Amino acid sequence: MDEAGKGFLLKIRDGRRGNKKTEAPPSNAPFDIVAAFQGKDFTPPPSSNLASGMSALLQSNDCGSPEFYNSIRERRPDGYIVGVGAGAIFSLVECFDKEKPPKGIVIADVKPRVVLFSRFLIDKLARSESFGEFRNNFFQLTDEEYRAQIDIFLQQQEGGDIYKPLTENSFTFIDVDKGVTPRHLWRSYEDRKGGIGPFHPHDEVQPIDVLQDNYDLLHQLALQNRITAVYSDISDESFIKTVKHLPDFKKATNIVYISNVADFMHHISDRDKRAKQFNKLKAFSGIGRRTIFVDAAKGIKLRLKAYDSLPVI
Repeated sequence: MDEAGKGFLLKIRDGRRGNKKTEAPPSNAPFDIVAAFQGKDFTPPPSSNLASGMSALLQSNDCGSPEFYNSIRERRPDGYIVGVGAGAIFSLVECFDKEKPPKGIVIADVKPRVVLFSRFLIDKLARSESFGEFRNNFFQLTDEEYRAQIDIFLQQQEGGDIYKPLTENSFTFIDVDKGVTPRHLWRSYEDRKGGIGPFHPHDEVQPIDVLQDNYDLLHQLALQNRITAVYSDISDESFIKTVKHLPDFKKATNIVYISNVADFMHHISDRDKRAKQFNKLKAFSGIGRRTIFVDAAKGIKLRLKAYDSLPVI
């Protein structure tokens, strides 16, 4: 790896860009969400189906029309987005008024590769001042550049043991998720825009469109450590407790995006125990002005639906 390649990494949590120190944030600076989760272990229980399905990596088979997002916007969310994966969760930015953007985004996932991808993506969002720069720094990476940068990024991560399965086979991440790389995601996005993709017709909101349309906001959230990715089951009680203590969470209307997490609880063979675990998500209710749950209804495509209480599995 040449010196240029070694210098790519932005250490957000240390307030550094390369080796250059930045000024300490003012006392009224936005709350550091990344720090709120550091040093805490939310390691999820083992599951037998983590290799199944499609990981949400800036694309998702959870589909929502513009009317769906407008209907949530009418409920005036003004708090946080908490949810799973790195796909449709970014689309939910569309649910917020421009004047009252989300206070932060918390991604939880039980798949180490999704957590790694999410953190790498957040790093690129923070370092790239425009969508054009982000596209060059992320979507235009060759497979070789992506491998090299992810390898360095892995070495910098706290809790590196969770990524061990990704690094045992001569590396890794590109091969884990059916050939998914940033460049592959961009090609898939362009195919979908052209009506070729398997999930999204052209009139449905796609995460990359939202990312592009709201890039300044997402760049600032990432730069201010207000987007984080956590290795956790979203129904973990300690995780939920940490979320509830984020500033103003209890005063706000928040969105909790659960997708089809119930499908990933099938390692709990007893139906009653599985329902009990899922129902722990009720802890998100009643702690803010309103909690809007968003899940993916079953069907050929996973159509997003919104609820004012936790749906029944």
